[in-house]
Amino acid sequence: MFALREGLHLWSNFKTCKLIPMKKPETKTLFSINILLLVSSVATAFSGLTIMIHYHMGHQGDISTTYIFWGIDYVGWSAIHKTGTIVLSLIMAYHILLHWKWYKNVLLKKLLTKNRQVILLTVIFIVTALTGFFPWLLQSGDVSDTTRMGILEIHDKMGIVLIVFLVLHVSKRFNWFTNTYAKLKGNHE
Repeated sequence: MFALREGLHLWSNFKTCKLIPMKKPETKTLFSINILLLVSSVATAFSGLTIMIHYHMGHQGDISTTYIFWGIDYVGWSAIHKTGTIVLSLIMAYHILLHWKWYKNVLLKKLLTKNRQVILLTVIFIVTALTGFFPWLLQSGDVSDTTRMGILEIHDKMGIVLIVFLVLHVSKRFNWFTNTYAKLKGNHE
């Protein structure tokens, strides 16, 4: 398990709960994580928009699950979206842990206004993920379809806002992506 004190730590032994510091990841690791985040974000956003536009909008709750878009029906798009969401959430959790010291400094030193875009992106991601996960968990419970659909409506709208913030976030870091790629490629030639 993780403990968050003075940077990242891992439990080296579950019985003693002894903490060992994690090393700062190599540039190649950070680049790989960011590329995985980008790819899983695009897959999740595209599948989510596809579900919203082709299956949710204008159907008043009566989803046509047999309609085929790009050779995939509703069940297929839903599976792509759910898989992408799980992968994206796991990678994002790791990404946040890698940058936990930065988050801690921003919060403790009250640098929120200077970093509001990243903080808002993180909060919007968490809200979007939770409003996406809750309906899955509530499917087998005693919760009405109206409640589930209401939560999904919030998820859909938050997803659109998340896409906008993600595009802004990646565009601000485009030079980092290209420079890091060039640096990594140069190290292997």
